[in-house]
Amino acid sequence: MSFTNWFSRLAALAATITVLPAIAACPVPTVDNTLSADYGQSRHLYPATPGKAIGLLGQFAEAMKEEGRYSSDPTTMAWGVNGTNYRWVYVVNPSLGGTDFNIIPIGTIPVGQPGYQERKYYNLETATPISLARWNVKSDYALVEAEVNDGDGSPQGADSFVATKVTQLDGTPSYPLDVAKTIRDLGDCADSYIRGSEAALLTQMEVARQAALGDKQPTGPQSQSQIQSPTWNAASETLELPVRYQRGNGQFSCGCGIEPPGGGHHCCALWGPAYGVKMSVVYRVDKTGKLVSAQASPIATYKRFIPPPPVAGPIHR
Repeated sequence: MSFTNWFSRLAALAATITVLPAIAACPVPTVDNTLSADYGQSRHLYPATPGKAIGLLGQFAEAMKEEGRYSSDPTTMAWGVNGTNYRWVYVVNPSLGGTDFNIIPIGTIPVGQPGYQERKYYNLETATPISLARWNVKSDYALVEAEVNDGDGSPQGADSFVATKVTQLDGTPSYPLDVAKTIRDLGDCADSYIRGSEAALLTQMEVARQAALGDKQPTGPQSQSQIQSPTWNAASETLELPVRYQRGNGQFSCGCGIEPPGGGHHCCALWGPAYGVKMSVVYRVDKTGKLVSAQASPIATYKRFIPPPPVAGPIHR
């Protein structure tokens, strides 16, 4: 067979193969005037979790920072369900004397549902793609069924639990959805939508500036943040991806507050009138990977006054 004929047959075969992406094209969100620009923000809720539960395991570091919760390992995964606060998830390291810096020799975990008691677990480590690999969970986001605290569940108010068994559900016949790819794809779609809203954002920033400063101009620095907080809605069996965007500026002064003994410490705590804009984009996808809805909030403006440090040192304008 000549190279030309071989290449022609290969091209014909390739033409018959259809690759179906998780999201074929970026959906255009519908602006919903009832949708809050803060949708997806932490609600400080830790409801009880049953002994066996379905939820989203993922790397939610940026969203958890808003709550003042941090992990030294950026690959740490937490539990997200029904838009409530993320819970830390631990697993028992099967090998004694592990050297991973995440290992907790003895951990006291609240257990029981709906009751409350404490149980000691030994050689705990945070859930990561590495520590979850024993259950073939290797991606940064996964829909899973978890056995919670040996099947005894987790009480209301507990911000962590031990996953004693994990089964990945997405990518199976019952849940064909590819969670990790869908979150990546829709995150890119949200980026595109927010960039496309730049003219409207600039217009509303000017409205916010006039409301906060009148004829005065901002000193800067301008700030911006974009945070996504995926969650699994158990009742509707849908993956929900809220993405919140915020841009801020103001007329700031710089003060040191309480200086350490000996002085000579350079610091700058910004304070003064602040203003900005914010918006949210929310996507919902069912367990088969089909888009259910795409919504966006109207662009909202805000203004507030950031108070000076408790004890002001030298102030520089």
